[in-house]
Amino acid sequence: MKNILIAILSLSVLFSCKKEEIKDPVEDSVPVFKANIQLDGEDFLLEAGKDDVFMSTYTETVNGVERFSGKLGRSDVYVELGVFRGDLDINDPFSLKNFQGVLQFASIPVGPLAVLSKDDFPNAQVIDHIVWFKNGIQAGIDDMNISEPGRYDVCAEVHFIDGQIHQLCNELLLGYNINADCRIKHILSVFGDLHVWMDQPTSEINEIKWYLDGELYQTGEELDCVIDPNEHLIEAEISFENGSVRRKAILVDGSLSGHLINDFTYVETSPVNQIRWDYGVVINVLRDGKQYTSLTANNLDSSVEITDIEYYGQNAQGKNVYKCTGTIDAMVREVGTNTVVPITISTTFGLEMN
Repeated sequence: MKNILIAILSLSVLFSCKKEEIKDPVEDSVPVFKANIQLDGEDFLLEAGKDDVFMSTYTETVNGVERFSGKLGRSDVYVELGVFRGDLDINDPFSLKNFQGVLQFASIPVGPLAVLSKDDFPNAQVIDHIVWFKNGIQAGIDDMNISEPGRYDVCAEVHFIDGQIHQLCNELLLGYNINADCRIKHILSVFGDLHVWMDQPTSEINEIKWYLDGELYQTGEELDCVIDPNEHLIEAEISFENGSVRRKAILVDGSLSGHLINDFTYVETSPVNQIRWDYGVVINVLRDGKQYTSLTANNLDSSVEITDIEYYGQNAQGKNVYKCTGTIDAMVREVGTNTVVPITISTTFGLEMN
Protein backbone atom coordinates (compact mmCIF):
# COMPACT_ATOMS: atom_id res chain seq x y z
CA MET A 1 0.00 0.00 0.00
CA LYS A 2 2.97 2.24 0.43
CA ASN A 3 4.31 1.27 -2.96
CA ILE A 4 3.70 4.62 -4.54
CA LEU A 5 2.90 8.04 -3.69
CA ILE A 6 5.41 10.50 -4.99
CA ALA A 7 4.60 12.37 -8.10
CA ILE A 8 4.53 15.59 -9.93
CA LEU A 9 3.63 17.61 -12.81
CA SER A 10 2.89 21.09 -13.80
CA LEU A 11 0.40 21.35 -16.65
CA SER A 12 0.90 25.09 -16.61
CA VAL A 13 -2.22 26.12 -18.46
CA LEU A 14 -4.69 23.73 -16.87
CA PHE A 15 -4.37 24.18 -13.11
CA SER A 16 -5.40 26.39 -10.25
CA CYS A 17 -3.64 26.23 -6.92
CA LYS A 18 -2.06 28.13 -4.07
CA LYS A 19 1.40 27.01 -3.03
CA GLU A 20 2.10 26.97 0.69
CA GLU A 21 5.68 27.01 1.92
CA ILE A 22 6.68 24.69 4.72
CA LYS A 23 8.92 26.27 7.31
CA ASP A 24 12.61 25.57 6.71
CA PRO A 25 14.72 23.91 9.35
CA VAL A 26 16.91 26.22 11.38
CA GLU A 27 20.28 27.01 9.89
CA ASP A 28 22.91 24.25 10.18
CA SER A 29 20.30 21.62 11.11
CA VAL A 30 19.78 18.48 9.07
CA PRO A 31 17.27 19.26 6.25
CA VAL A 32 13.95 17.48 6.64
CA PHE A 33 13.21 17.63 2.92
CA LYS A 34 15.83 16.88 0.29
CA ALA A 35 16.31 15.25 -3.08
CA ASN A 36 19.38 13.62 -4.62
CA ILE A 37 18.76 13.82 -8.35
CA GLN A 38 20.61 12.29 -11.29
CA LEU A 39 19.38 13.78 -14.55
CA ASP A 40 20.88 12.39 -17.75
CA GLY A 41 23.96 11.26 -15.82
CA GLU A 42 24.50 14.57 -13.95
CA ASP A 43 24.00 14.71 -10.18
CA PHE A 44 22.64 17.61 -8.13
CA LEU A 45 21.25 17.99 -4.62
CA LEU A 46 18.34 20.07 -3.33
CA GLU A 47 17.97 20.57 0.43
CA ALA A 48 15.27 22.70 2.02
CA GLY A 49 16.74 25.56 4.02
CA LYS A 50 20.02 25.64 2.12
CA ASP A 51 20.95 27.86 -0.83
CA ASP A 52 17.49 29.46 -0.87
CA VAL A 53 15.80 26.10 -1.51
CA PHE A 54 12.22 25.85 -0.22
CA MET A 55 9.71 23.03 0.14
CA SER A 56 6.15 24.01 -0.77
CA THR A 57 3.00 21.87 -0.90
CA TYR A 58 -0.25 22.57 -2.72
CA THR A 59 -3.23 21.10 -4.52
CA GLU A 60 -3.79 21.82 -8.20
CA THR A 61 -6.90 21.19 -10.26
CA VAL A 62 -6.27 19.74 -13.72
CA ASN A 63 -9.36 19.34 -15.90
CA GLY A 64 -11.53 19.18 -12.80
CA VAL A 65 -9.37 16.63 -10.95
CA GLU A 66 -7.23 17.33 -7.88
CA ARG A 67 -3.51 16.73 -8.06
CA PHE A 68 -1.72 16.71 -4.69
CA SER A 69 1.73 18.13 -5.16
CA GLY A 70 4.99 19.31 -3.68
CA LYS A 71 7.83 21.43 -5.06
CA LEU A 72 11.40 21.47 -3.77
CA GLY A 73 13.80 24.08 -5.09
CA ARG A 74 14.01 27.74 -6.04
CA SER A 75 13.20 29.83 -9.12
CA ASP A 76 16.11 28.55 -11.26
CA VAL A 77 16.13 24.89 -10.23
CA TYR A 78 13.48 22.62 -8.77
CA VAL A 79 11.77 19.24 -8.82
CA GLU A 80 7.99 18.90 -8.59
CA LEU A 81 6.18 15.74 -7.57
CA GLY A 82 2.41 15.23 -7.65
CA VAL A 83 -0.22 12.51 -7.61
CA PHE A 84 -3.69 12.71 -9.10
CA ARG A 85 -6.78 11.81 -7.18
CA GLY A 86 -8.33 8.54 -8.29
CA ASP A 87 -11.68 6.75 -8.12
CA LEU A 88 -13.48 10.02 -8.85
CA ASP A 89 -16.93 8.50 -8.53
CA ILE A 90 -16.30 7.35 -4.96
CA ASN A 91 -17.31 9.89 -2.32
CA ASP A 92 -14.22 9.36 -0.18
CA PRO A 93 -11.50 11.99 0.25
CA PHE A 94 -8.03 11.33 -1.09
CA SER A 95 -5.93 9.63 1.57
CA LEU A 96 -3.27 6.99 2.04
CA LYS A 97 -5.92 4.27 2.22
CA ASN A 98 -6.77 4.92 -1.46
CA PHE A 99 -3.46 3.50 -2.60
CA GLN A 100 -3.75 -0.05 -3.86
CA GLY A 101 -0.60 -1.56 -5.34
CA VAL A 102 1.94 0.26 -7.47
CA LEU A 103 0.91 3.52 -9.09
CA GLN A 104 1.56 4.20 -12.74
CA PHE A 105 2.96 7.34 -14.30
CA ALA A 106 0.37 9.54 -15.98
CA SER A 107 0.98 9.95 -19.71
CA ILE A 108 -0.61 12.03 -22.45
CA PRO A 109 -3.06 10.00 -24.57
CA VAL A 110 -2.19 9.53 -28.24
CA GLY A 111 -5.79 10.09 -29.41
CA PRO A 112 -9.21 11.28 -28.21
CA LEU A 113 -10.76 9.62 -25.16
CA ALA A 114 -14.30 10.46 -26.26
CA VAL A 115 -16.00 11.36 -29.53
CA LEU A 116 -19.50 12.82 -29.26
CA SER A 117 -21.37 13.03 -32.54
CA LYS A 118 -24.80 14.07 -33.79
CA ASP A 119 -24.77 10.94 -35.97
CA ASP A 120 -24.88 8.75 -32.86
CA PHE A 121 -28.20 10.24 -31.69
CA PRO A 122 -31.12 7.88 -32.48
CA ASN A 123 -33.25 10.89 -33.54
CA ALA A 124 -30.53 12.45 -35.71
CA GLN A 125 -32.95 12.70 -38.64
CA VAL A 126 -34.94 15.45 -36.85
CA ILE A 127 -31.82 17.34 -35.64
CA ASP A 128 -30.42 20.18 -37.72
CA HIS A 129 -27.21 20.54 -35.70
CA ILE A 130 -25.76 20.24 -32.20
CA VAL A 131 -23.60 22.82 -30.46
CA TRP A 132 -21.36 21.09 -27.91
CA PHE A 133 -20.10 22.83 -24.76
CA LYS A 134 -17.32 21.61 -22.49
CA ASN A 135 -17.19 23.25 -19.05
CA GLY A 136 -19.27 26.12 -20.37
CA ILE A 137 -17.12 26.80 -23.44
CA GLN A 138 -18.24 25.99 -26.98
CA ALA A 139 -16.16 23.06 -28.18
CA GLY A 140 -17.71 21.79 -31.40
CA ILE A 141 -20.55 21.74 -33.91
CA ASP A 142 -22.17 18.32 -34.43
CA ASP A 143 -18.95 16.57 -33.31
CA MET A 144 -16.69 17.09 -30.29
CA ASN A 145 -13.54 15.25 -29.25
CA ILE A 146 -12.11 15.20 -25.71
CA SER A 147 -8.46 14.22 -25.60
CA GLU A 148 -7.30 14.75 -22.00
CA PRO A 149 -8.29 12.86 -18.85
CA GLY A 150 -10.58 14.76 -16.52
CA ARG A 151 -14.00 15.44 -15.04
CA TYR A 152 -16.06 17.38 -17.59
CA ASP A 153 -19.44 19.10 -17.60
CA VAL A 154 -20.63 18.44 -21.16
CA CYS A 155 -23.74 20.04 -22.64
CA ALA A 156 -25.47 19.31 -25.94
CA GLU A 157 -27.45 22.25 -27.31
CA VAL A 158 -29.67 20.51 -29.84
CA HIS A 159 -31.17 22.53 -32.70
CA PHE A 160 -34.07 20.62 -34.22
CA ILE A 161 -35.13 21.02 -37.84
CA ASP A 162 -38.43 22.67 -36.82
CA GLY A 163 -36.52 25.47 -35.07
CA GLN A 164 -36.86 24.27 -31.47
CA ILE A 165 -33.71 24.30 -29.31
CA HIS A 166 -33.18 22.21 -26.20
CA GLN A 167 -30.15 21.46 -24.03
CA LEU A 168 -28.99 18.52 -21.92
CA CYS A 169 -25.92 18.37 -19.68
CA ASN A 170 -24.11 15.38 -18.17
CA GLU A 171 -20.88 14.86 -16.27
CA LEU A 172 -18.29 12.76 -18.08
CA LEU A 173 -15.38 11.01 -16.37
CA LEU A 174 -12.70 10.31 -18.95
CA GLY A 175 -9.28 8.75 -18.46
CA TYR A 176 -10.17 7.63 -14.93
CA ASN A 177 -11.59 4.46 -13.45
CA ILE A 178 -15.38 4.17 -13.26
CA ASN A 179 -16.39 1.90 -10.40
CA ALA A 180 -20.05 1.59 -11.38
CA ASP A 181 -22.08 2.49 -14.44
CA CYS A 182 -25.56 2.31 -15.97
CA ARG A 183 -27.78 4.07 -18.53
CA ILE A 184 -31.14 5.81 -18.19
CA LYS A 185 -33.82 4.20 -20.35
CA HIS A 186 -37.42 5.34 -20.73
CA ILE A 187 -40.76 4.52 -22.35
CA LEU A 188 -43.51 7.10 -22.92
CA SER A 189 -47.08 6.27 -23.91
CA VAL A 190 -49.37 8.44 -26.02
CA PHE A 191 -51.26 9.23 -22.81
CA GLY A 192 -48.15 10.72 -21.12
CA ASP A 193 -47.38 7.75 -18.91
CA LEU A 194 -43.62 7.84 -18.39
CA HIS A 195 -41.59 4.88 -17.17
CA VAL A 196 -37.84 5.35 -16.49
CA TRP A 197 -35.30 2.82 -15.27
CA MET A 198 -31.57 2.03 -15.11
CA ASP A 199 -30.29 -0.32 -17.77
CA GLN A 200 -27.46 -2.81 -17.20
CA PRO A 201 -25.93 -1.49 -13.96
CA THR A 202 -22.41 -2.81 -13.46
CA SER A 203 -22.77 -2.83 -9.66
CA GLU A 204 -25.64 -3.32 -7.23
CA ILE A 205 -27.71 -0.15 -6.81
CA ASN A 206 -28.36 1.00 -3.26
CA GLU A 207 -30.66 3.98 -3.94
CA ILE A 208 -31.86 6.21 -6.79
CA LYS A 209 -33.18 9.74 -6.31
CA TRP A 210 -35.32 10.82 -9.26
CA TYR A 211 -35.64 14.49 -10.19
CA LEU A 212 -38.31 15.86 -12.51
CA ASP A 213 -37.54 19.29 -13.97
CA GLY A 214 -35.06 20.00 -11.18
CA GLU A 215 -37.27 18.94 -8.26
CA LEU A 216 -36.92 15.74 -6.27
CA TYR A 217 -39.88 13.60 -7.33
CA GLN A 218 -39.34 10.22 -5.69
CA THR A 219 -36.81 7.58 -4.69
CA GLY A 220 -36.79 3.98 -5.80
CA GLU A 221 -35.48 1.68 -8.48
CA GLU A 222 -37.77 3.12 -11.18
CA LEU A 223 -39.63 6.33 -11.94
CA ASP A 224 -43.30 6.33 -12.96
CA CYS A 225 -45.21 9.53 -13.56
CA VAL A 226 -47.50 11.31 -16.00
CA ILE A 227 -46.12 14.25 -17.99
CA ASP A 228 -47.69 16.88 -20.23
CA PRO A 229 -46.82 17.33 -23.95
CA ASN A 230 -43.72 19.46 -23.24
CA GLU A 231 -40.04 18.65 -22.84
CA HIS A 232 -39.07 17.47 -19.37
CA LEU A 233 -35.69 17.01 -17.70
CA ILE A 234 -35.29 13.68 -15.92
CA GLU A 235 -32.27 13.32 -13.63
CA ALA A 236 -31.20 10.37 -11.52
CA GLU A 237 -28.69 10.36 -8.65
CA ILE A 238 -27.58 6.76 -8.35
CA SER A 239 -25.85 5.48 -5.22
CA PHE A 240 -24.21 2.09 -5.71
CA GLU A 241 -23.39 -0.37 -2.95
CA ASN A 242 -19.66 -0.13 -3.72
CA GLY A 243 -19.68 3.58 -2.81
CA SER A 244 -19.88 4.97 -6.33
CA VAL A 245 -22.28 7.87 -6.88
CA ARG A 246 -23.27 9.04 -10.35
CA ARG A 247 -25.77 11.56 -11.69
CA LYS A 248 -27.25 11.10 -15.16
CA ALA A 249 -29.87 12.99 -17.15
CA ILE A 250 -32.11 12.72 -20.20
CA LEU A 251 -34.59 15.06 -21.85
CA VAL A 252 -37.98 13.49 -22.50
CA ASP A 253 -40.34 14.82 -25.20
CA GLY A 254 -43.89 14.67 -23.90
CA SER A 255 -45.29 15.38 -27.38
CA LEU A 256 -43.57 12.33 -28.91
CA SER A 257 -42.37 14.51 -31.80
CA GLY A 258 -38.71 13.49 -31.54
CA HIS A 259 -37.43 16.36 -29.38
CA LEU A 260 -35.74 14.01 -26.93
CA ILE A 261 -32.07 13.92 -25.91
CA ASN A 262 -30.79 10.58 -24.69
CA ASP A 263 -28.12 9.84 -22.09
CA PHE A 264 -24.80 10.40 -23.90
CA THR A 265 -22.56 9.25 -21.03
CA TYR A 266 -22.14 6.00 -22.99
CA VAL A 267 -18.90 7.52 -24.35
CA GLU A 268 -17.28 6.81 -20.97
CA THR A 269 -17.19 3.12 -21.87
CA SER A 270 -15.96 3.68 -25.42
CA PRO A 271 -13.00 1.46 -26.46
CA VAL A 272 -10.89 4.61 -27.00
CA ASN A 273 -11.27 5.59 -23.33
CA GLN A 274 -8.69 3.13 -22.00
CA ILE A 275 -6.05 5.34 -20.34
CA ARG A 276 -6.23 5.71 -16.55
CA TRP A 277 -4.79 8.59 -14.53
CA ASP A 278 -6.08 7.39 -11.14
CA TYR A 279 -3.30 8.15 -8.62
CA GLY A 280 -1.11 8.89 -11.63
CA VAL A 281 2.39 10.17 -10.99
CA VAL A 282 4.13 13.01 -12.85
CA ILE A 283 7.53 14.62 -12.44
CA ASN A 284 8.59 18.13 -13.50
CA VAL A 285 12.17 19.35 -13.31
CA LEU A 286 13.85 22.67 -14.07
CA ARG A 287 17.63 22.52 -14.47
CA ASP A 288 20.09 24.78 -16.34
CA GLY A 289 17.26 26.68 -17.97
CA LYS A 290 15.65 23.51 -19.37
CA GLN A 291 12.31 22.07 -18.32
CA TYR A 292 11.60 18.34 -18.24
CA THR A 293 8.40 16.37 -17.66
CA SER A 294 7.53 12.70 -17.34
CA LEU A 295 4.10 13.37 -18.80
CA THR A 296 5.21 13.04 -22.42
CA ALA A 297 7.82 10.29 -21.92
CA ASN A 298 7.37 6.52 -22.03
CA ASN A 299 7.34 5.33 -18.42
CA LEU A 300 5.73 1.91 -18.76
CA ASP A 301 8.83 0.32 -17.19
CA SER A 302 9.49 3.09 -14.65
CA SER A 303 9.06 2.71 -10.92
CA VAL A 304 8.21 4.62 -7.76
CA GLU A 305 9.23 2.98 -4.49
CA ILE A 306 8.16 4.50 -1.19
CA THR A 307 10.00 3.21 1.84
CA ASP A 308 8.31 5.40 4.46
CA ILE A 309 5.30 7.69 4.79
CA GLU A 310 4.54 9.66 7.93
CA TYR A 311 2.45 12.64 8.93
CA TYR A 312 4.56 15.81 9.09
CA GLY A 313 2.14 18.60 10.02
CA GLN A 314 -0.02 21.23 8.40
CA ASN A 315 0.90 23.97 5.96
CA ALA A 316 -0.35 27.56 6.15
CA GLN A 317 -3.59 26.51 4.43
CA GLY A 318 -4.35 24.02 7.18
CA LYS A 319 -3.82 21.06 4.84
CA ASN A 320 -2.16 17.89 6.05
CA VAL A 321 1.39 17.38 4.81
CA TYR A 322 3.01 13.93 4.69
CA LYS A 323 6.73 13.27 4.59
CA CYS A 324 7.42 10.65 1.94
CA THR A 325 10.76 8.88 1.58
CA GLY A 326 11.56 6.86 -1.49
CA THR A 327 13.20 6.57 -4.89
CA ILE A 328 12.04 7.14 -8.45
CA ASP A 329 13.52 5.76 -11.66
CA ALA A 330 11.85 7.24 -14.72
CA MET A 331 12.21 8.94 -18.08
CA VAL A 332 11.54 12.63 -18.73
CA ARG A 333 11.28 14.61 -21.95
CA GLU A 334 12.78 18.06 -22.40
CA VAL A 335 9.86 20.42 -23.00
CA GLY A 336 9.74 21.64 -26.60
CA THR A 337 12.10 18.96 -27.91
CA ASN A 338 12.20 15.23 -28.58
CA THR A 339 15.06 14.69 -26.14
CA VAL A 340 14.22 11.96 -23.60
CA VAL A 341 16.62 11.32 -20.72
CA PRO A 342 16.63 9.12 -17.60
CA ILE A 343 16.12 10.55 -14.13
CA THR A 344 16.70 8.97 -10.72
CA ILE A 345 15.51 10.67 -7.55
CA SER A 346 16.22 9.60 -3.99
CA THR A 347 14.19 11.90 -1.79
CA THR A 348 12.37 12.82 1.35
CA PHE A 349 9.56 14.95 0.01
CA GLY A 350 6.47 16.73 1.26
CA LEU A 351 3.04 16.12 -0.26
CA GLU A 352 -0.22 17.80 0.67
CA MET A 353 -3.12 15.39 1.11
CA ASN A 354 -6.63 15.61 2.56
